[in-house]
Amino acid sequence: ATAEISLELNFPEFLPSILGDQRSFRQIFLNLLSNAIKFTPAQGRIDISGSMLKDGAFELIVKDSGIGISEQDIEKVLQPFSQASSDLARSSEGTGLGLSISKSLVEHHDGTLQIESGPNLGTSIIIKIPGTRLVS
Repeated sequence: ATAEISLELNFPEFLPSILGDQRSFRQIFLNLLSNAIKFTPAQGRIDISGSMLKDGAFELIVKDSGIGISEQDIEKVLQPFSQASSDLARSSEGTGLGLSISKSLVEHHDGTLQIESGPNLGTSIIIKIPGTRLVS
């Protein structure tokens, strides 16, 4: 079965390297991308972008046009073994650990993970890694 989801990547030509554990960042990226795919219906869209911020930090955004997360569920989905309370979330397989693990791994690298979402508005996961963790 194909999901028929368009994927758009938008990164500047030059990005610095991140001082951190490569396996951790691979896990973060896989968790965020698999969630975006899982909760975005056919004909949906996923945009992944990266940019350097004025304060020297690197920002990664994974944005989808999926089912979204209600405001009261945002904190809940960041807790281990929790999922949002929508019908699609309940019917989707998974342990409910992806966002919790990703948040912990990002924070272990001195960064932040933030969720912006709303029901039927899609979800944006914003990761910021401070300049102290970057090498040109």
